[in-house]
Amino acid sequence: MGKRFAVVLKAYAWDDFVERQARRLETATGPGDFFVSIDETNGSVGPIPFANVERFTKVDLLRSGLADRFEKGSLLWWNPDYAHYQFLAGHDDYDYYVFVEYDALIQRSIAELVDWVARDHVDFVALPVRTPLKDWFWTPTHSQVYAPGELRGSLNCITVFSHRALVRMHARRMEMAADPTVRFWPIGEVFLPTEIECAGLTHRSLEEFGDVSGYDWYPPTLEEDLPGHAEATFLHPVLDPARYVATVLRSNPPLLSFVLPWSAMHRQLARVHSVDYMRMLPGEFRRRSRGAVAMRWRRVQPWLNSMREHPWAQLARFMKLPAHPKRHFGSPEAL
Repeated sequence: MGKRFAVVLKAYAWDDFVERQARRLETATGPGDFFVSIDETNGSVGPIPFANVERFTKVDLLRSGLADRFEKGSLLWWNPDYAHYQFLAGHDDYDYYVFVEYDALIQRSIAELVDWVARDHVDFVALPVRTPLKDWFWTPTHSQVYAPGELRGSLNCITVFSHRALVRMHARRMEMAADPTVRFWPIGEVFLPTEIECAGLTHRSLEEFGDVSGYDWYPPTLEEDLPGHAEATFLHPVLDPARYVATVLRSNPPLLSFVLPWSAMHRQLARVHSVDYMRMLPGEFRRRSRGAVAMRWRRVQPWLNSMREHPWAQLARFMKLPAHPKRHFGSPEAL
């Protein structure tokens, strides 16, 4: 339909796997313009063998006026849409923008997707969350920002924006950055679909355009298994062996399930050579051990705080007596 569109692969590191993902996406781009958008906050990633490469850092994002706010993780983990606005600033002349995370994949002509969006005058495409919003993890915290009736959620690893929708989302982030009454900063998975709805812009589900059976937060698809997913239009996450193992390990099943031959987790990891994941188990065990200790400490802290306010403790402060009497009056420690 003659609409100009840009397809943007969003990456945070560069290696052979990310390059292969970029090649796949470039092939699907067709008559559109293909770009790589790379976050170099942690340092330069070196040469990238594509004609159109956009490099930026956290400093660049904040210098543009975007808020240095996130409630968990990191700036771009909480606000992945910030990279969209950085791209828009340098490329304001497209009718449509297709943003794809490095671990997502579109296995159909993107030009056909854009034609469908343009024909139906759609402003935003993403996959709405499948969990009922009342049960969704992010709903309770975001009630500080959005009313229950207006809150929406979506998986944004693949998104399509009309020009006006992307401009509007950027404007809303900037408005919120200047508003001191915004006490809780909304995560991208809530912000985008909710603000699109509030703005009265047209939105559609990604599943209306193709198969999304392999498109979710979990489980991952191993890169070498892609031939078996040829019928899937959209996939996420697609991972190389190292990333695949790391993702499975962090899915929090019992560690013993990784080595028991009859466990479902062991069968899942059987797609990868055992050497590739057995060497990662000690580090995962240490991570979980630290997490378990921290969790138990958080549970104990309220009890310790309450003990400080025990009537004897209050009296002890007033009388300048020991705070724990039994340690001094007949306790084993005193003998």
